[in-house]
Amino acid sequence: MGVVGSHKGSAGLLTTVIGKACHSSRPTHVVNAIFCAMDLIGELRGYANELRSAPDNDSPFELPYTTVSVGVIHGGTARNAVAGDCAFQWDIRATKSGVVNRSL
Repeated sequence: MGVVGSHKGSAGLLTTVIGKACHSSRPTHVVNAIFCAMDLIGELRGYANELRSAPDNDSPFELPYTTVSVGVIHGGTARNAVAGDCAFQWDIRATKSGVVNRSL
């Protein structure tokens, strides 16, 4: 460990999606929480790609842009059931303030 002049900001977030569960033979009658979570995670991935494509050339960090990452996903109860809930944990490591002001 050594002294550093700066550190990326960090925000750990938990997103929970509540759908409606049922048997997998009737998926059109309910809302699959995992599918909804996948859509949200896809938006986060797109945002991460946007941030990567616009690095801050004056940044002191090894990765000179804000990073977004999904680290944990939990959802559903059985293979033959449409998931009624899904939660995922994700992380933002910001290189400067104001870069996370975006609606998903």
